[in-house]
Amino acid sequence: MTNRKILENIPRAAQMLHSIDDDWVKVPGAEPTGSATTWHYTDANGLYGMISRDEIWVHSILDMNDTSEVAHGWNVLQAEWQKMRSEPAATNNEFASKHVDRALDGDIAPLITDTFVFSTTKRDDFLNQWQGYAGRQGFAIEFETGLWPAHHVEPTDSRASPDTLARLMPGWFNVVYAPATQSDLAQQALLHVLRFTSDVSEEAIEQSIAMIFGGVAVRMKHEGFAAEEEVRFVYHRRPDLDEQFRVAGSGIRRYVPMVASDVPFGFVTEHSFKLPIRSVMLGPVDESQRSNALATVERLLATKGYGHVRALSSRLPYRP
Repeated sequence: MTNRKILENIPRAAQMLHSIDDDWVKVPGAEPTGSATTWHYTDANGLYGMISRDEIWVHSILDMNDTSEVAHGWNVLQAEWQKMRSEPAATNNEFASKHVDRALDGDIAPLITDTFVFSTTKRDDFLNQWQGYAGRQGFAIEFETGLWPAHHVEPTDSRASPDTLARLMPGWFNVVYAPATQSDLAQQALLHVLRFTSDVSEEAIEQSIAMIFGGVAVRMKHEGFAAEEEVRFVYHRRPDLDEQFRVAGSGIRRYVPMVASDVPFGFVTEHSFKLPIRSVMLGPVDESQRSNALATVERLLATKGYGHVRALSSRLPYRP
């Protein structure tokens, strides 16, 4: 199905929402990533799982190690809304304003319960990432951002109808760190929601606000983290499509399996693409082990159908 045909099947409220990314492109630093590639740091289990299943797993934003990251974006939205509320001319659509009040007056958790992210960075061979995410033997996977990940569901799922494709804002986005740009991004999102009118159903508005505000909140981080140069794939799961669960550390995390797709919306029941991986970097390792470890990575990639992927090695003098 072509992108045009998919758009024709998206409800009116969702079509309105889709245009918001055109607005965001005009905000410096808040646009979808212009980087051709981005790096995901993981351990051996993470690398093996991805190339064995041809999937990446996007995780619930509520299961992040530090949920204060989400609270930061939420606080920016609330602050910008208070400024707008003090200017009656800016919020003369009382119907939409009522919904914004209701959403921003409460806890963010219900709004982002279906928001999932996959975190990467523009920085390769970055000590901060090796220390934080790669474990004792880590890997950095270089992804191309040209293909869109899509929710992978079972072909037998009766809910997997193209007519119900209405997931907005999936894609790779630069995390925004500059306070001024964050304010601009929040204002754009709020102004977009204020376009809603009473001919849009309550359910559609609530789902749309959750997608917009959740998507905005997870794209902002405190400026103190700017050195990370993070890029996130953001996906808003349709509530009637199943999520998955896995054990991580001492807890359980929710995730959605995503596969490479040339369709920038929704989900797929079949896929034939390999993940868009350009290279895999072996993390810091003792020099005496480097050659053998790198050869093992090359053999693994070739066996799993990724023989075209370059195997690289970190040169940092760090030993985990």
